[in-house]
Amino acid sequence: MRIIALEEHWWTQDLFQTLRTMPAGTRDAGLDFFELDLFAGRNIESSLEELADDRLAAMDEMGVDVQILSVGPPATQSMPAAQARSMARDLNDRAAAAIRAHPDRFAAFATLGFDPVVDLVLAAGGWGWHMETRLAALRLILRGTFDRHPTLKLVLGHWGEMLPFWIERVDALLSRPNLDRRIIDYVRDNLYLTPSGMFHQHLLQRALDLVGPEHILFSVDYPFHLPTGGDARRFLHDADLSTEHKQLIAHQNAERILHHPSAETAGQGHW
Repeated sequence: MRIIALEEHWWTQDLFQTLRTMPAGTRDAGLDFFELDLFAGRNIESSLEELADDRLAAMDEMGVDVQILSVGPPATQSMPAAQARSMARDLNDRAAAAIRAHPDRFAAFATLGFDPVVDLVLAAGGWGWHMETRLAALRLILRGTFDRHPTLKLVLGHWGEMLPFWIERVDALLSRPNLDRRIIDYVRDNLYLTPSGMFHQHLLQRALDLVGPEHILFSVDYPFHLPTGGDARRFLHDADLSTEHKQLIAHQNAERILHHPSAETAGQGHW
């Protein structure tokens, strides 16, 4: 079975140093995340920067065939607009180079140069990331974004950033007459959920109950999560799912929504 993992982080030393030296009041508190004891003994910065042999070896150890690379937070969010656009171009060029070097193992999400005054900035640090991401998704729904763009797809990590576990209350409190559908319908139709390394079967079951196997993707959240001994692959292998549903979550959903080459054109996975 081929495994495509979507929330797999990287960045550059140039980005990190630029963020660290930003003026007081604009420096993103999320940078403190990298000093947590959680990462003691691990060179997390080196793991983020490396897009070659070490990462490929880690992928093999986890049982992941393809990483969809994503620049780690806060990316360019807290930079002035012109600086953010310039940094985003450099990051996208580097990601493209990594993909050219290993086209069968890497793909990437583009990095955008957001202006920090935009109120959908995904915030601050630690626990706040999850809440702010959930709120950003709700803002998109409540503003009618998915009514104007009904085929738009939004991927949320960490099993939907807690939204699936509050969806009944959210649906009861926030549904609006200006919207074409109920909140829960937008979640089921337009949102895709990934585990982000939270490999617990009861969380998978809640996601399945809400959105079904067609709207679940796979992710490890590398290098912040580093399952060993094939544990990432084993989570899906051990799930109480049909082979067809496992294939959807492992790679077919990602191939479909990201237009990524299928196993027939990219080569079968190593399991």
